[in-house]
Amino acid sequence: MSTNLQQQIENSLEQINKIFPVQAILNQEVTKSFIRNYHTYSSWGYKYLHSREGSLHLAMNYEGYFTPQGFYEQTRIIHQFLEAYPAHTQVLELGSGNGFNTIDLAKKNPQRHFTGLDLTPASLRTARQKSAKLSNTRFTEGDFQQLPFGDESFDVVFEIEALSHANQPQKALQEAYRVLKPNGLLIAIDGFRYPNFEQQPTSIQKAAQLVEITMAVQQGVEIQDWIKMANQIGFALQEQADYSAFVIPNLTRLCNMAKEYFYPTWRAKLLKLLLPTHLAKNAVAGLLIGATVKAKAQGYFKVVLQK
Repeated sequence: MSTNLQQQIENSLEQINKIFPVQAILNQEVTKSFIRNYHTYSSWGYKYLHSREGSLHLAMNYEGYFTPQGFYEQTRIIHQFLEAYPAHTQVLELGSGNGFNTIDLAKKNPQRHFTGLDLTPASLRTARQKSAKLSNTRFTEGDFQQLPFGDESFDVVFEIEALSHANQPQKALQEAYRVLKPNGLLIAIDGFRYPNFEQQPTSIQKAAQLVEITMAVQQGVEIQDWIKMANQIGFALQEQADYSAFVIPNLTRLCNMAKEYFYPTWRAKLLKLLLPTHLAKNAVAGLLIGATVKAKAQGYFKVVLQK
């Protein structure tokens, strides 16, 4: 890691602390109500600043520059797996949010059946409205750490930037395993910490922790530890890929927007008073996450597990 990158992170931490006391953020407990409020009060920012298309996740751009088409890359990957399955396949999305992913896949797979599960009532209302004309989708309120479905109900379970929010990641994996049919797949495209996170400089660890909490993640999990948990439950690793480089264009875009929030300081203090707290604190993650990914403290991965 370059000295310039570490200095950039330290400068950002100093600026953030002028607006949001850093230690107070680090002491925040991420509860279910915190997660619900995060998604409810951040929805405006996601819609008008992040993705007019309705995506709640990062765009993946292989070309090295940001384009909105990258918001559909994750569902394209999921769709490739679904093509191997017959009609009437049962598919579950964990943390379906406003329905962006489930609806996109349901349109491409009219003979397959999709269920979206989410914790946030406001997001579910949006998803149900958007999918009203689709006969192969349903959206259910629930916690993916305690799924409201019977054993062996689904052929495929997928998630995009959702399981990282689990306060009990082992329990979330156990539940996914329980509802999958034999030989079923769990496809995860999500953020994880890189191995040896604790060997990173203190400032970079702190920056990564701020990114996690301001995005409603209590504590990130190192990728190899998460896979080990999955193996212990009974999953077999089928594929693993590091997609971090492909989200850098989107992270750079978010960082540039966050700079507009934090500089000059007087404007940041004014916006803090005017904006909902969760929405304002999104700027903390935006300012830091590109650097923490470049520093290989945090990354963006695909993991495919088979029951």
